[in-house]
Amino acid sequence: TANVFTITRLWAESDQTTTMMIQVDDGSPADVDTVDLAPAAGVASDTSLDGDTTIGPGDRIDLDVASVTNTPTWAVICWTGTWDD
Repeated sequence: TANVFTITRLWAESDQTTTMMIQVDDGSPADVDTVDLAPAAGVASDTSLDGDTTIGPGDRIDLDVASVTNTPTWAVICWTGTWDD
């Protein structure tokens, strides 16, 4: 399928603990993984993704923030993957 992307790795960083996950939203948001990322004033990474990892044309990426600890001033979440042909 043209223009379809599969997420294979998530990476997050924050200056405090920010528990979060990205969701693929095709009209019905679904987490990319069943375990939230929680960088505790540092980095968190995950390659064992067992949720909806396929981004298709017209899909959105939502950020689901489950909780924060202390007073974070920034958080970053990135993903890598492959284009499916």
